[in-house]
Amino acid sequence: MSDAASSKTSFSITSSIRAIPTTDWDRLAGGDDPFVAHAFLRALEESGSVAESRGWQPCHLVMNDSRGRIVGVAPLYRKTHSRGEFVFDQGWADAYERILGPYYPKLQLCIPFSPVTGRRLLTGTKGAEAHRHELVAALRDQAQKMAVSSVHATFLNDAERSVFEDDGWMTRIGYQFHWFNQNYRSFDDFLAALTSRKRKMIRRERREAASHGFSIQMLHGQQISATDWHNFYDLYLNTIERKWALAYLTPEFFRSLGDGFGEHVLMIAARDSRGRLVAAALNLIGRMLFMDVIGGLCRRPNFCILNFAIIKRLSMRLPMAWRGLKRAHKGSIKFSAAIGRCRLIAVTGLVIRGLPRPWGGF
Repeated sequence: MSDAASSKTSFSITSSIRAIPTTDWDRLAGGDDPFVAHAFLRALEESGSVAESRGWQPCHLVMNDSRGRIVGVAPLYRKTHSRGEFVFDQGWADAYERILGPYYPKLQLCIPFSPVTGRRLLTGTKGAEAHRHELVAALRDQAQKMAVSSVHATFLNDAERSVFEDDGWMTRIGYQFHWFNQNYRSFDDFLAALTSRKRKMIRRERREAASHGFSIQMLHGQQISATDWHNFYDLYLNTIERKWALAYLTPEFFRSLGDGFGEHVLMIAARDSRGRLVAAALNLIGRMLFMDVIGGLCRRPNFCILNFAIIKRLSMRLPMAWRGLKRAHKGSIKFSAAIGRCRLIAVTGLVIRGLPRPWGGF
């Protein structure tokens, strides 16, 4: 770690999340959001999904108090491209290179490959506001020391957005659609809240999915076999290829999720009459939120209707205590077409060293 000390706190950068004790990281992250958990980020690194050779060099920011205790952390990466972020900054890159020079490398404060709004400045409850401001200031300092063009903080929540704006960062607003449980007691309650046209469409899709004769299973943790993980990865690659996308995640990543999250991993699997996995969705269960890591993977395009059957089964099982469902990856059909009813704002905080202020609206 490299250190930069102040009178009360010191900051360091580490190239591996393993250098930060799991208990310290998770104490600051809390238990609501599994995507900021030590186990999730460790799985990305140890599986090789995130690595310097892939343009994602971990350089997590750590803040210690005067007694050496870790009081703040932030998932930070030095990047040589803009892939896997789901907030597109090619316009920023073009403007910067035309005016000031090379845009890469840059620093990215985010959860890799996960367009899920949440906390990025992880602090405990004591002195949280002051610590968040200190972390933001430290991000600027580290950007200058590392000679990068910019620092980007993506998919922030509203509370953290205001911290960045107080420090003079520029923001961009995007939109997502999330599903929230509006006290539905059953799937029929949810249907009753829709228009007649949508109810008919969903019921027709349910009949079509049932006509294939597939069985749908809910598999937790150790119930997911090595064969299931292998076949799930085949579905992942199949879906990626059909979308002309990039396979960011490695097979080891998914197996690491199973090891690291145990019963908090849920695979919703659709099997044919021979027991073969033909469609699936992978989820992580937080304290109050149900996080869809990858949904709607299917073996053939005409099986994509299974995505709805899987989501239907999921929605029937959502405990009333869970506030809602968020997505972390693209699936085979638009999730909002089936369930999404509410919108949230995804915020991007940007600071570009040397870029004139009028470019903030670019």
